[in-house]
Amino acid sequence: MDSVTFPGRLGNRWIPLFLILALSFGVAIGLRTYDLSNRPFHNDEGVNYHFVKETLQKGYYPYSHANYHGPLYFYLLVGTTKLFSSEAEPDELSMKLSAVLCGLLLVALVARILFVATGWNLRAAEAGLLFAGVSPSLVFYSRYAIHESLFVLCGICFGWALFQFFLEGKDSAKWSLGVSLAGLITTKETFIITGFCAVVALLSCSGGWASLWRAFQKRAPQMGLALVACGFIVVFIFTAGFYWSEGLREMALAVPQWVSRNESDVGHHKPFGYYFEILLTTEPFLLLLPVVGVFRSLVPSLERRASLRFWSVWSLAHFVVYSFVAYKTPWLIINITAGAIIASLLTLFSFVSSDSPQTRRRLIELIATVLIVVGGRVTYRLVFDRPYGPGNPYSYVHTSAGMIDFVESVVRYNKQKKNVSVLVATNHYWPLPFYLRHVRGDVHYRREQDLDTEAEKYDIIAVDFRTNWEREGWKKIYYRFSDVQEANVYYKVLLRE
Repeated sequence: MDSVTFPGRLGNRWIPLFLILALSFGVAIGLRTYDLSNRPFHNDEGVNYHFVKETLQKGYYPYSHANYHGPLYFYLLVGTTKLFSSEAEPDELSMKLSAVLCGLLLVALVARILFVATGWNLRAAEAGLLFAGVSPSLVFYSRYAIHESLFVLCGICFGWALFQFFLEGKDSAKWSLGVSLAGLITTKETFIITGFCAVVALLSCSGGWASLWRAFQKRAPQMGLALVACGFIVVFIFTAGFYWSEGLREMALAVPQWVSRNESDVGHHKPFGYYFEILLTTEPFLLLLPVVGVFRSLVPSLERRASLRFWSVWSLAHFVVYSFVAYKTPWLIINITAGAIIASLLTLFSFVSSDSPQTRRRLIELIATVLIVVGGRVTYRLVFDRPYGPGNPYSYVHTSAGMIDFVESVVRYNKQKKNVSVLVATNHYWPLPFYLRHVRGDVHYRREQDLDTEAEKYDIIAVDFRTNWEREGWKKIYYRFSDVQEANVYYKVLLRE
């Protein structure tokens, strides 16, 4: 793994090197865009469809603390809808492309950080593109129309800006620091966790509170400008461009609401080792190399050991904190893996230099190649071969094929009878509103009162599978809507096969 720096020492090799970089990024693009509809929407993606549709109708997102997540992602969805949707409202492609865009920017950012942290080493940038580009977790959730990809993109940008501002003394980093912090705050309430882990990483590199406080005092004026920029952006976004002042009140209520969720939402509570088990079966090297990185950063003679320690501690802090928090979902894991990829590659590159023995360089290169190939195989299995359902640790309370079968049955019914009336009275029904948005007729979502009464108003009635009802002229079909919802669906007339 030779150290090929830019702009020096390239000679005539710059063309093949940049072609390799372009090809590596092309792999990342392909993995995130190929067969993008192979996985049906998750419940949360269906809810996001509802909110972005409301945002398009009102002209702004009426943020509510009860919905937990901030407005920034919905404005991003508005942008991708207007650019890529073939309809007047969001479609599957435009929604998922919002996550694809964030995922690709994250890959590029990881490569940029490694490029700079290793002294403008193009090999490090190439490795960053490949590792982040084929990472199973980063690829999977870059195809998932939820907030997490945008949040992690802002988080890594915030971490890098913080490192440059405090540890490298770059005043220009204050603007990216303020903007990325605003991005975190306006995307998800978990910015609290990111902020805490950032402080821990800074402390590990600055020599303790006293040293960090002196650095803060020295840079207080510049930090003040960053905070002013952050505050302006946060207020601007939460108030929909200073149009909707109620957004400030909702913003203030968001954090205590989120904190209480860790105690109240027991349905999503998982054991401490939940993320460890997922990583062990998908990207196990991310559990080991950041730990090695911490110890490598203690070697006094090691060049650029501050960045190695910062990102190693950053990733380990995220792993520990998210493991301690009782509320767990699999998409939160990319908060761990994104930083761990940076730390892992910095660890590998810390073992080689321009004067390292050839055998050592080739050994590290072999290890990196094996990790990329293994990661690519896991990505293929979890993203394309088994994109949802049992056996996929990233698939969680997910929509089942049965829901799509039900949607197709409604469409067929709608061709037989115009203006069909449908009642969906199950406990969990998202993302059905997205998939039934083109049905000509009335589709209602509420709990049934009395099925004999409802039968006079509806042609199709979907209820919980524990509800049994018999009536002449109606046909019952069982569907598994999702991992948490099974349904009996009653049709007023028999469907044509």
